Formats: sequence, C-alpha cells, structure tokens
Amino acid sequence: MDLQRSRRRREVRGTAAGTVSVIDAAKLREAARIKVGKAPVQVGFTPDGSRDYVSLRDENKVAGIDTSTRKVIARIKVGRAPIQV
Repeated sequence: MDLQRSRRRREVRGTAAGTVSVIDAAKLREAARIKVGKAPVQVGFTPDGSRDYVSLRDENKVAGIDTSTRKVIARIKVGRAPIQV
C-alpha cells in the first residue's frame, strides 16, 4: 500500500489481478479499481498528485495513470522486471 502525499487516497496493488485499487482514506472504502497490466508492484506519485506511475514487473513497463480520470494514459518500456518507482 502506498500513501499519496495529501493522505487523501491510498493505492493498493492487486498483483495477481493486474489492478491498482484507489482507497478513499477518509471513508475507508475502495473508490476505484484500475486495470493496469501484468504484475503491478509499486506505485509512485507525482508531487502535484496528477499522475501515478505503477511498475509492471512482468511486462518490463511502467503504467502512467491520470488521477483525475483514473485511466491508464501511457505504458512506458523500461528495463527488465521493474519494481521500484
């Protein structure tokens, strides 16, 4: 689980399902589930909170998520088996 700086939302990876769940920290409930790709491992946030980046270990990619639409907007090829973001 990763906590965004504002502490308003949390991101939880579903490695087997290939998803990232957005948790509303105030209401303690799932606000959205985003299909990102194979084996999401870690979520990183941009300082302004507009984008999330998720490492996709089994695809050798990082998925970029627009946080306002909660949609994957990019899949970036990176080195082998990325984990840290």
